[in-house]
Amino acid sequence: MNLLELYNSIDLEKIELFIKEGKEENLQLDFKEINRADLTHKDDKKNLAKALSGFANSSGGIIIWGVKATKNQEGVDCAQDKSIIVNVHLFISKLNEFTGTAVNPIVDGVLHKPILVNEKNGFAVTFIPESDSGPHMAKFSEDRYYKRSGDSFYKMEHFDLEDMFGRRRKPNLELVANVLQISSSTLEPGIVIMINLLNTGRGTAKAPFLEIKTPIDCKWSQYGFDGNGNTGLEKISYYTTAPIVKFGSNANTVIHPGISFPISKLLLSYNPNNLSDASKNIVIEYKVTAEDLRIQEKSFLIKWELLFNLFKSKGLI
Repeated sequence: MNLLELYNSIDLEKIELFIKEGKEENLQLDFKEINRADLTHKDDKKNLAKALSGFANSSGGIIIWGVKATKNQEGVDCAQDKSIIVNVHLFISKLNEFTGTAVNPIVDGVLHKPILVNEKNGFAVTFIPESDSGPHMAKFSEDRYYKRSGDSFYKMEHFDLEDMFGRRRKPNLELVANVLQISSSTLEPGIVIMINLLNTGRGTAKAPFLEIKTPIDCKWSQYGFDGNGNTGLEKISYYTTAPIVKFGSNANTVIHPGISFPISKLLLSYNPNNLSDASKNIVIEYKVTAEDLRIQEKSFLIKWELLFNLFKSKGLI
């Protein structure tokens, strides 16, 4: 599960579980109490500025506001108790208002959401992505650069700043699976799913590599993505029914920022009578990397409703 998926998964039940189990703060997770929901208290503003700077200048992170954290025997801060935010909707509004001024330059892609325990009060969760446009300076009387180390933020030294100002923009590759149509071909019947790699980062992805665990009831089309047997990246393993298929390339193959790069087509065998079952969700697990991009393990979900509606639109159910 990547950081954004973790952010999306956090709900009241998960926060209560963090507190019950004494969840430790770590490189990408921080718990914070607040003084006032309107962010007029200077400590609240400074905490926001330091977190935005520190997480964006490191590998990104999540703040759960409204949780008290204390140190355990190892000296690591752990979730200890609820510190419910009164008027959490006001707090979210102020977070959105100050996110653009708490650091310089602005961190793109920051998200805030409320987690309610009743109509007005609750917790708040903030997602801060890793940034490749930094370093980002914390404002609100801080005027310092921060990074995340362990469970704490620290002031960046001169050599840290030299390194970050010279840091190259990074690519970020995500698998995108588009359900295209139902194939009536006698050679390759099934639901046709186009597999692409999308570069959502700011740097060019050179020599991309993709490893996919083929979902149950799926196989790779022998005709590639274009009907002529071609694949966007060279197929390293050649069996259409193999559970793991690898695609690779050399430095001459690049995926520019914002570009969706076709890989190949998957064929899903189907039974229309079973498509009303939500357990038929398709999860595509994969690993992806490229030059200057550490290998990442991710997954892509195709919801059963999409397949059901496709059959319905074709008059097949």
